[in-house]
Amino acid sequence: MVGKGVGLFSVLMVISLCYELTFAAELMSTLCKNGVVSVGARKGEVLAKCGTPINKSQDTVTEGYYEARKKRDKDKRVSVRKKVRKEREETWTYIIDGSYRFFIFQEGKLARIEAGGLAR
Repeated sequence: MVGKGVGLFSVLMVISLCYELTFAAELMSTLCKNGVVSVGARKGEVLAKCGTPINKSQDTVTEGYYEARKKRDKDKRVSVRKKVRKEREETWTYIIDGSYRFFIFQEGKLARIEAGGLAR
């Protein structure tokens, strides 16, 4: 009896892990009610295929990177140039097949699709 209990427990743990990985993954495409939407699609296409989202939010994402350029002048000064890149992201939230899907747009195009947990 102990062997069967351990085996069942192992199977349940594997199923649970697969379930968690499935809903934490980034997707390249997803099926909406009017067709498949893929990364790279424009907002109008997503709206036509998936309908109105249940929520929209906008964020400014700052991606900091520094580019150092050493420039020596007559006084032997060294100048360093710093750049910070800011991008606007818009997230549309849908419930597809009972699970949350987050469509993240950058520059008007679908940059990524993230799968969330089950909608309750």
